[in-house]
Amino acid sequence: MYSSRPEGEALSILLIDDDEGDRFTIDRALRRSGLSYQLLEADDRAPAVEAHGELPVDLVLLDYNLPGGESLSSMEEIRRAWPRAAIVLTTGEGTDDVVAAAFRNGVADYIGKADISARSIRRVTENAVAAQRMQLQLDNQRAELKSFAHILAHDVKGPVRSIKMLSEWISESIDTGQPENARADLAQMVKTVSRLDALVTTLEEHLRLGKEPAREVMRIAELAQDAVDNLQADIRARNARVEIGMLPQAFCDGPQITQLFQNLIANGLKFSEADMPTVRIATHTGEEGLHVISVSDNGIGISPEYSEKIFEPFKRMHTGYEGTGLGLATCRKIVTRHGGRIWCEPGRDEGTSFFFSLPDAALDNGPSRQHFVDNNGAVGGGELFRGPPQAI
Repeated sequence: MYSSRPEGEALSILLIDDDEGDRFTIDRALRRSGLSYQLLEADDRAPAVEAHGELPVDLVLLDYNLPGGESLSSMEEIRRAWPRAAIVLTTGEGTDDVVAAAFRNGVADYIGKADISARSIRRVTENAVAAQRMQLQLDNQRAELKSFAHILAHDVKGPVRSIKMLSEWISESIDTGQPENARADLAQMVKTVSRLDALVTTLEEHLRLGKEPAREVMRIAELAQDAVDNLQADIRARNARVEIGMLPQAFCDGPQITQLFQNLIANGLKFSEADMPTVRIATHTGEEGLHVISVSDNGIGISPEYSEKIFEPFKRMHTGYEGTGLGLATCRKIVTRHGGRIWCEPGRDEGTSFFFSLPDAALDNGPSRQHFVDNNGAVGGGELFRGPPQAI
């Protein structure tokens, strides 16, 4: 399933119409509208799916009368192919019944072909895409609320039950004159409370990321170093090593990117069974206007079938490791709100490499289009951080 591109990037519009003259008229109106877009065309739904079904689409302009039958009957097929796209029906049959049936079948809007102009096509396009993005955001929020309900019912109730039980044991130990048992149970309670506090803090941080990032030009190496400083206790405890290569400047929210690095580094430390867990941070050439940063580890790795699922909230791919399942979901949320994307690949020798894109420092409003990864050299400056002296 493909996601819509971030706001501000060129829209991908799919025009499905069997009349070449109508396609030309709509294309001309789009060109005069001032919209930033790329246009895909097809003369029926089956050729559209065959030719463009693997491409991300933001808007489908769908003719009501197609050779294969009325378009309303093919809405399910269109939805399967482009589940995140807004659909606008175009037709010369502007009856009330057609309009009512169109909205019942889930179209975002309707426009009569006789009414198509640069102004009307822009209005319909912008409104439909905005409404669809809002609906997708609401769907995501509902899914998150459902996941939060699940974690509250399981991950929070568990520690609460343990605290209740430990408090009863402490009371019994005091009553029976067993202070050593009371102290041991109290120490265990402190650990349980700490884990519960960490869980609540993680949930709070994840929810707080609903706000737009406050961006400014930042040195990425300094933000990565801040993350390393925050994790210094864990790095020393694991006898670990974190290498920060040459990194660029980017247009971003500093605290959020520090949290992004912190989550990815902590993830690399947690899932490493090496004597010296190692995390390497580097930069790569991305499309113009974007920097691609990698965070690679020598951990246990991730199976290819889980490469997308790991970014979903509360998804835990490995048993036996503590965590809320929100770390990587939070990373995706941060990167998406910066107009980039995040993905993972197997490491060159072992472990996993996470890649994410950020807008170049020269940009004022974030990236203008999608990027592709090219593993060529790095730019900028950086440092090397290690664990205790014996780890060197």
